[in-house]
Amino acid sequence: LFMPSQLAQSARALFLANRARRKRLFDLVFGKPKLALFAHLDNVGFTVGHNKQLFPIGGVELIKNAKLRGFDNNDKPVSTKLLYNSRKIYHAKKDIIELGTNLTYLPEWKVKNNQITSGNIDDKFGVFMGLHLAKNLKNGIIVFSAGEEVDGGNIPFLIKYIHEKYKIKNTLVLDVTMEEHNLKMGIGPAVAIRDEDIFDRKFIQRVIDTLKKEKATYQIAVGDEGSSDGKAIAHSPFPVNTAFMGACIKNIHSPFEVIHKNDFLHTLNCLNILFKKL
Repeated sequence: LFMPSQLAQSARALFLANRARRKRLFDLVFGKPKLALFAHLDNVGFTVGHNKQLFPIGGVELIKNAKLRGFDNNDKPVSTKLLYNSRKIYHAKKDIIELGTNLTYLPEWKVKNNQITSGNIDDKFGVFMGLHLAKNLKNGIIVFSAGEEVDGGNIPFLIKYIHEKYKIKNTLVLDVTMEEHNLKMGIGPAVAIRDEDIFDRKFIQRVIDTLKKEKATYQIAVGDEGSSDGKAIAHSPFPVNTAFMGACIKNIHSPFEVIHKNDFLHTLNCLNILFKKL
């Protein structure tokens, strides 16, 4: 999916259209839910301005000559490359690109030594895991959010909706995090005790204790940087707990994000455990 943050709401229309055609394929409320999973559809990118200038969407990493793709207001495909200097970021296309066109790094999927490389793994990983979880989920809700990369998402509405309609009090945020310090790729998702935000420790400890008891493969992250949809959930006026879980990746927000194959299996196992036990 082409989903820079400003356009991520259109994915909701896509899912609803498929749900109408295929009935339960995108019916993401299952049984009697007590737990909800959040994964964001949007990714970082650029908006085209005057004189070829590009304005970042989210905390995108600048890679000179990286391939960019997008669609103008007539849904015509647009492709170019990224250039920048000390004064501005701009595109390499000789022809004029329509003002306001959003561009993202071109996904070019490569697999080598059990590692997958592409742009926009953040957070297509979470969406992919959510759809796989849905195949066998008995009780729970899977929520695909929009606007996480620009701190202007639809979490306030979504939390209000699932809390008032389904009485949801516990949530998981599934995303990616950077491989750093003691966090490594391939040995399971990281459960964050804290990042730049400090959440209710009691629920997070329940998540960790449950995974430990079931002998799941996971890691624990503690830091003071980075954020996720968990911020908006924790700051909502509703009594809803949240815990962050994310696969470790390299080169985040670049066209060369790297994730390990093993973390797909480890994460799916953790999700299945938590939705059964919490």
